[in-house]
Amino acid sequence: MEIIMKKGDFFQSPPGSALVIPVNTVGVAGAGLAQQAAHKFPGWQAAYRAACERGDLTQAGDMVVHYGRGEHVFISFATKRHWRDRSDLAGIRRGAETLMHRRSSDRRLCIFTAIPRNLASEVLHGKGGI
Repeated sequence: MEIIMKKGDFFQSPPGSALVIPVNTVGVAGAGLAQQAAHKFPGWQAAYRAACERGDLTQAGDMVVHYGRGEHVFISFATKRHWRDRSDLAGIRRGAETLMHRRSSDRRLCIFTAIPRNLASEVLHGKGGI
């Protein structure tokens, strides 16, 4: 799988991109990128919450793919169980390895960073403690 790193607006990624949204397993998109995604894509938020209620996301590293009505595919990627918890690095590593091996024939994983240098530390050491 090819991962392309680009600078720009995460939510303005090219059509057909898979947007990986870091989430908890209780269905609360209350901070960070998940909160931004919830405001921009309400359909994603509903699908993410439903996945949590079904038990599809139970631990860090679990992921659910949501095919939106628009141009993007959303991957809800659990980084921790509860929103109050710190991120589970071992679970994230396991999930990242799984994600690297799950390649769809017509999708590319696009990761964008729109982070000013002075905010990089805040984002990298954000709510989840990564």
